[in-house]
Amino acid sequence: MMGAAWRWTTLNDGCGMAMDDSVLQTMTEYFEARGVPVMVRHVNKGYSIIHESGVPVARFRPKAGEKDLFEVCWWKGDSSRWSRIGDFGGMIMGLEDALEYVLSDPEGLFWMAVRRDTSSIPFRTSEKRGLLAMLARLFGLGR
Repeated sequence: MMGAAWRWTTLNDGCGMAMDDSVLQTMTEYFEARGVPVMVRHVNKGYSIIHESGVPVARFRPKAGEKDLFEVCWWKGDSSRWSRIGDFGGMIMGLEDALEYVLSDPEGLFWMAVRRDTSSIPFRTSEKRGLLAMLARLFGLGR
């Protein structure tokens, strides 16, 4: 369990108003409840999910004019930037769906940089066994 040591405080967005801490709290609690070793940080009008090793995993950008929708981006390590998912615009979804999408990683994008930079953690295999099997592989359980 990660505990409070991995919580990052909400940052001011530079526009003179404090950011909504409830999204940060929801995201942090989601990953903590599942034992996923990440920290969630509110930076530059969005939310970054960073693996405990320091490798960026995903970024949620609030969709303009839509309070509860986020564009989900992945870390493109070779160019060191956040990248949109899909050829025709970004992947837009609600917070719970976005969190599940990052954790299940159907495209194999989010945990790719973590796997490459932390070779001791097998994040994905070519086998598709479902969420629980993927999490067991992720944390090296059942070996």
